Amino acid sequence: MKKYKQFVFIILIFISACYAFDSNPDQQVVEAYEQQGSIVKSELPINIYLPAILNGYPPHTILGAQLETITAANGLLEMAEAGNRWTRRDFLWRLVEPTKGQRNWDAVKYYEDELINASQNNLNVILILMSTPEWAQFPGYTCGGKIKPEEISAYANFMYDLVRRYSKPPYNVKYYELWNEPDVRDILGCWADPEDPNYYGGKAYGEMLKVVYPAIKAADPEAQVLVGGLLLDCDPNLTFENKTCTPAYYLRGILEAGAKNSFDGVAFHSGDYYMGEVGKFHSPNFGATWDTTGPSTNPKAKFLKNELARYGAQDRYLVNTESGLACVGTDTECTSPTYGYEETKTYYFVQNGVSAMANGYKANIWFSVYGDNANNNRSGILTRENEPRPIYYTFDFMTEALANYSFGRYVDLGENIRAYEFLSPSEKKQWVVWSLNGLNQTINLTTSPYSIYKISNTGQPVQIENSQVIEIGLAPVFIKFN
Repeated sequence: MKKYKQFVFIILIFISACYAFDSNPDQQVVEAYEQQGSIVKSELPINIYLPAILNGYPPHTILGAQLETITAANGLLEMAEAGNRWTRRDFLWRLVEPTKGQRNWDAVKYYEDELINASQNNLNVILILMSTPEWAQFPGYTCGGKIKPEEISAYANFMYDLVRRYSKPPYNVKYYELWNEPDVRDILGCWADPEDPNYYGGKAYGEMLKVVYPAIKAADPEAQVLVGGLLLDCDPNLTFENKTCTPAYYLRGILEAGAKNSFDGVAFHSGDYYMGEVGKFHSPNFGATWDTTGPSTNPKAKFLKNELARYGAQDRYLVNTESGLACVGTDTECTSPTYGYEETKTYYFVQNGVSAMANGYKANIWFSVYGDNANNNRSGILTRENEPRPIYYTFDFMTEALANYSFGRYVDLGENIRAYEFLSPSEKKQWVVWSLNGLNQTINLTTSPYSIYKISNTGQPVQIENSQVIEIGLAPVFIKFN
């Protein structure tokens, strides 16, 4: 069915070629920035206006998975067939500009080929801008993060050039994440400052945003700038022994710097740990458990939304750029079907995905297609040979089942049942339901459903007989109404 839809989409694109081109976009913003004299003017993109018949194609979903490389060898085609619409890819600034002011785009030719692959497969790429060149690194930071204040304008110039290059065909990139986990020191994003007792270095990152954001928007007004995926290690409202949660106030530092109008969204990371029993997981650092909050993405979203609202920035969206379920057992345990990890991972994927939709995320990206290297690749969707794990079938089903649906409301079906209602563009309803405490429970519908599917312990959806009386357990159930 998905291959048929893709064929129809290609035919519609071909038909759209007869529609008008607009080769004279508004240049006001571009010219204002270029007048600074430090930017080399490049060819403007041509905008193509597609006919209204293409609305809804490809199907919209916020669900995605991070590919190791955006290539067929690393599962691109298998994930595209399953409806993957979002991924991330790191981009190393130091490769292009090892010497200040000199661009070597040939150094990232391999990367540009991947961006073309993504565009051809209707895949939204979030570029992770990272790896500060040595000449721009802040003293004492040798991990490719924090920039010297006097070199931030050079970074803005680089980002202008990069966005002008990649925002147009054949690349068509619109999302730019500035560093990965900048609220960490010495590794990863490497912008954090443990000596800052209030914001852990967030204000310095905010000052950078205020300079770089206008440059990105001048290059492409539609470009979306994301605060680098925050690790958000723990909830400062909880008490821990021998642990400080000051890094959680990193976003507050960005906002204290006056940068609330210098980003479009906040990327963050959330994941949970399998507890060794089917259906059970937790994330102690955020007080999340399978039978209370559900996935830790829920309390993290609540915390971030409160921080944004505190500064009048509640209209900024959230993006979970690393979600997943880790198994901390032995390899033998985690790969054994009897241990229950793979089964739980499929249930968790549904819970995590519908939670993301309910929280209004722009995207929710699984980390990763092959799994987290630190977790021996156990959390993956595919094996290294591109063979599907059980979660692959759940991913495939869910991207199609909820394509073009949006969150409607939480449905009250009882204290120990979690139920979400989603609405199609034509207002058709679909519920996703599971037992919160793991016990089998019965729900009684007031109207007959159109279809009922249950996620099996192998990750595949199984259609069950239509009835107004449905037994609900750990396995998520999708109930569609006319």
